[in-house]
Amino acid sequence: MAWSKTCPDCAEKVQGAAKVCRYCGYRFDLNAPTAERRSGIRWRVLAAIIFGVLALNYFGKTSEAPSKTTTPAATKESAPASAASENAASREKGSSILYKLTQGNAETPNAEKKAKKDDECRLDLQCWGDRKLISASFDCAPQIERLAKFDFEWTDGWLETKLSRFQWNNRDRGIVAYWGDKIKFQNGLGAWQIHSYKCIYDTLNEEVVEVTAWPGRL
Repeated sequence: MAWSKTCPDCAEKVQGAAKVCRYCGYRFDLNAPTAERRSGIRWRVLAAIIFGVLALNYFGKTSEAPSKTTTPAATKESAPASAASENAASREKGSSILYKLTQGNAETPNAEKKAKKDDECRLDLQCWGDRKLISASFDCAPQIERLAKFDFEWTDGWLETKLSRFQWNNRDRGIVAYWGDKIKFQNGLGAWQIHSYKCIYDTLNEEVVEVTAWPGRL
């Protein structure tokens, strides 16, 4: 039997699925819960409450059950495992210390060998001049540029060095004289002229001692 509902506007009985009252034209709100829906909701809420009470009662009894205590046998078994862990940690620490000591002893001869090699290079013009060439180029270039009365222009390429020659100026003090001819100076008339230059460089302190320049190539 089809269920019916009462129109809230004219109080006439209409079918439950009706959207519009056939007597007065009232439009029913389909989202509003009917009596049967409200009854079903109440039963579902009541069932959820009953289920929750039963679940709490069951889990409460389970949590009150006595827990198992650790037996002396289990304690005895864990003791050797702990001792083994401590022994392993001690061995690892000892190995680490031994490694550091042996590495330190191994690095000492290498450091002495490198220092001896540096001393030998320090007394050799070709070796020492080549080693300090890059730092000399960076430090000498700004000082050479200041010698220009007007404008200047470097002519060295990407793979060329501004300093092409060098010789000892004072070997004992580590002072080297570097030469080059990779710059053009502009005169008062706007003409450009190739210039050569000399940079006396303290390689130990990495400082420029003196710079000079003159027209022409080397």
